[in-house]
Amino acid sequence: MNAINIGKRLEPFWDDFMIDTERTTAFHRVMNPTYKGEIFTLDCGYEKAGLISYPVILKDDKGYKMYYSPWVMKPQFHVRFAVIESTDGINWTRPNLAIFSCPELDDAGKPNNVVLERIPDGFSIFYDTNPDCPQNEKYKAIGAHHDGDKHELWCYTSGDGYHFTPQGCICEDGTFDSANTIFWKDGKYHCFFRGCHPPREDRFYNVHKSARDIRVTHSTDFKRWEAPKELSYVDGEDFELYINNIMPYERAPHILVGFPARYCEREKWTDNFEQLGCVEEKKESMQIIEARVGLAVSDGLFMTSRDGYTWTRYAEPFVACDIETSKNWMYGDCYLAYGMVEASKDTYYMYAKDNSMAFGKEKHLGLYEIRKDGFACIMADSEKKEVVTKPFIFEGSDLHLNFSTSAFGHIYVDLLDEEGNAIDGKTSFEIFGNSTDRRISFEDGSSFKDYAGKPVRLRFRMRMAKLFSMWFD
Repeated sequence: MNAINIGKRLEPFWDDFMIDTERTTAFHRVMNPTYKGEIFTLDCGYEKAGLISYPVILKDDKGYKMYYSPWVMKPQFHVRFAVIESTDGINWTRPNLAIFSCPELDDAGKPNNVVLERIPDGFSIFYDTNPDCPQNEKYKAIGAHHDGDKHELWCYTSGDGYHFTPQGCICEDGTFDSANTIFWKDGKYHCFFRGCHPPREDRFYNVHKSARDIRVTHSTDFKRWEAPKELSYVDGEDFELYINNIMPYERAPHILVGFPARYCEREKWTDNFEQLGCVEEKKESMQIIEARVGLAVSDGLFMTSRDGYTWTRYAEPFVACDIETSKNWMYGDCYLAYGMVEASKDTYYMYAKDNSMAFGKEKHLGLYEIRKDGFACIMADSEKKEVVTKPFIFEGSDLHLNFSTSAFGHIYVDLLDEEGNAIDGKTSFEIFGNSTDRRISFEDGSSFKDYAGKPVRLRFRMRMAKLFSMWFD
């Protein structure tokens, strides 16, 4: 087994990349962000008239912009693109742009924050970090354009994030009718978008003639794109997935994370629907849009990948609907916004909208908080477990862990040679607590310095403990 050279990079324990599965008895577990409450109300006439889709967060030198798409259902269907802003991720305000005439805003006396009028479906936006990208095209918005059976991904560009110019079609090989994401990484653009495939026998609900999936394509110039490939999953299950929310992880950019929504549609209306807290809202959505909207529910998942093609995906929800109210257990629930905001040295803020299918009613932006690297972990319960790594090479002298234990729990770290044999005297002190950055040394006070550049393994002996990530410096 060749040693993995990790240098000083952070390695999360979300997958088996670093783990010798034959010697490991601990198990993976998805974690859940903490809901912190509602922080912004979407209560303008055009926001209450229909649903709100696909919020996206971008950071610039002034703070944060959050873009979103309000759908106006009556009297004439159309979709807008609007923006709110914040310096801290908590307090959000509407900029008064007045780029388009919006009587609904003027009548309500609210700032006119509409950026684009009558946009395509699946609209999203990203900030282009390609060093060769012209300054007047740094903001790129993308969305699906449908003309009969023809599906295209269109692009709009802007230099300030407010005034956009349509640039036409950039890709045709997909359906694109969900939030499509693009970012620049390692000298090329990575585009993850909506595709569809025929139903498979292991599908959760075999209702439709096609199943929604996620695909990826790449380009070096934003004009010519590779043939798309459907993503594959280690778990093998064929869940229908809506938004993908795929992005490089800020603290470990060699790893991608994704927060898709899992779409689950029942075959028919039953008495269980009649007893949901949102039954009236579901019936209304079925009348205004179509039957499947009332028959569907959704939750949010977490997944991660090293190559962008094969993904470790957790089946248990990352974000799930809470106790039933009139605002949840609807189609469109648990759709996280694309992007995160740094809340503290230990945590990130994440966001999701609620009440998305309540027509004529205000919607809310909900705030969630998650520990850094804390989307998933490898853990031990009340029984003692072990995690043994594959051989790896590191740089530096100190090991750092992001971990948590119970008061009774603990972790011990043993240094092993490349073959997995314990090295005499190289066992850590007892580790307990809850920290995103604990420096680890050996029980005799020595560091890892003498082993830098050499193939080694680590063994974590754990009880009532969670490991989120490790790194050296």
